[in-house]
Amino acid sequence: MDGIRYLRHDEIDTTRWDRAMLAAVNGNLYGWSWYLDAACPGWDALVAGDYQAMMPLPLRKKLGITYLYQPYFMQQTGIYSLQSLSPGTTPRFLSALPPHIRYADYNLNFHNLPSGGDFTFVRNTTYHLDLIPEYPLLRRNFPENTRRNIKKAAQAGVTISKGMQINTLIRFKQNTAATKISDAEYDKLRQIVSRAVLKGAGVIYGAYTASNELCAAAFFAFSHEYVYMLVAASDAAGKENSAMFLLVDTFLQEHAGRVLTLDFEGSNIPGIARFFAGFGAMPVYYYKVRMNRLPFLIKWLKK
Repeated sequence: MDGIRYLRHDEIDTTRWDRAMLAAVNGNLYGWSWYLDAACPGWDALVAGDYQAMMPLPLRKKLGITYLYQPYFMQQTGIYSLQSLSPGTTPRFLSALPPHIRYADYNLNFHNLPSGGDFTFVRNTTYHLDLIPEYPLLRRNFPENTRRNIKKAAQAGVTISKGMQINTLIRFKQNTAATKISDAEYDKLRQIVSRAVLKGAGVIYGAYTASNELCAAAFFAFSHEYVYMLVAASDAAGKENSAMFLLVDTFLQEHAGRVLTLDFEGSNIPGIARFFAGFGAMPVYYYKVRMNRLPFLIKWLKK
């Protein structure tokens, strides 16, 4: 791997970037230039050689301090490579961060090994489900609780359909989210969903009550033989009638038997983790990297 150089946004050749992302051994949805443009406009990057390895850098500035952050709706970023990553890849890239980046709180992808100098690593969990088996084989791994909730939703008259308007999805997510974020961030999500759907790489599922009221929704995006459950939302009625169980089950019925892995996008929260594991998904670990080059006084103020 040739030397690593820092590129500002206008220096990045996005055609070469996306060509390398397509061929990367660990490429994922979040690494495409169109996704980065929507989620973190103006992103910079570290690039090795002729885009042999790459690390997108979402940057912000606060009180004159430039910091590396993890954007909303981007579970994993980190280092992408055309070749298998060695144990030394992560520390080489992290050590190449330019000195004007004084602070970092940034997720690597699950192929990036946690090692490197003065950096702190925190383990996070996502859940993956291999969709290569046909649906009957997948269903055999459902525990009784999952089967019972799928049946409960069906008996309550919940129906599942595709083709929901993007604005309906965003508004529903915004209205039901436990954690409130700004309208500007939801505008970014709207761009992500719109671009994915336009590229034929995304599909929206909706769950409706017996009275045809939307009660749960999910958006799935496809990339690199993975499908990511990028958005999931339920209102009170959806939770009461277990609509999300039926929605995910419907998705599995329609996509089982394909060379795909479903990434549920989380979670460290036990209840959500149990929901994912209830479909036979297995935990996969990735790491958040933290760096603090702030002056002592600012470090003390952040405590």
